[in-house]
Amino acid sequence: MGVIAEGPLQRGNFKVFVDGELKVDQPFMGLGDAGGRKKGFRLVNHVMVPAGRHDLRFVLAAPPPRGFEAEVTYPVDLPPGGDLILKVEPRRMPARLMVKEIPTGGSQERP
Repeated sequence: MGVIAEGPLQRGNFKVFVDGELKVDQPFMGLGDAGGRKKGFRLVNHVMVPAGRHDLRFVLAAPPPRGFEAEVTYPVDLPPGGDLILKVEPRRMPARLMVKEIPTGGSQERP
């Protein structure tokens, strides 16, 4: 399963749990304002998740002065041989994480 996390935060830590087990614990430093692009961060991870139903928990935290802390649980049901890419983005007011499924050639659409 692919996990992409990106947003305007300059530094912090991103964690991914699968059924309560920590699979990713990644500190990050944001990208500079290179070539007029937005400042922020982008992380790409591959997490091994067997077929079946799983509860994924994403946690994102950033220190002051523009502190941020949020987490979200996202249930998935992976078919045998299936693949999934999830994009996790921080939102403010209130602090929360948005999770979107990105279609892949072999993924199934959610109703």
